[in-house]
Amino acid sequence: MHAIDVRTSFLLVTSLLFLACVGPAPKEDSVLAYASIEAAKAAQAQRFAPGFYAQAEEHYRQAFVDYEERRYREAREHFIQSRQFAEKAENYTILKRAETGDGE
Repeated sequence: MHAIDVRTSFLLVTSLLFLACVGPAPKEDSVLAYASIEAAKAAQAQRFAPGFYAQAEEHYRQAFVDYEERRYREAREHFIQSRQFAEKAENYTILKRAETGDGE
C-alpha cells in the first residue's frame, strides 16, 4: 500500500510540474497582436509595407497553431513577434504615405 501512495504522489507532483511549465494561455498577447494587425491593415500596410505585414500575419498564424497545441510559451513569442511586425508595418506605412502625399 505504501508503494501506491509513493507512485500517486510522484504522478501528482509530475503533473503539477508539467502544468507549471505550460503556463497560462497568452490571451492578452493574442488581443494585442490582433489589434496591431488590424491597425496596420487600416493604414494600408499591405500596400506600403507588404514584407512587414506578411511577417506579422505569418507569426500570428503560427501563434494560433502553437496555442491550439497548448505550446503557450511559443504562442506568446509568436504573438509578440506578430505585434512587433504589425507595428513596424503600420509605422512604415504612415511614413511612406506622408512622403508620397498619399492620403487615401
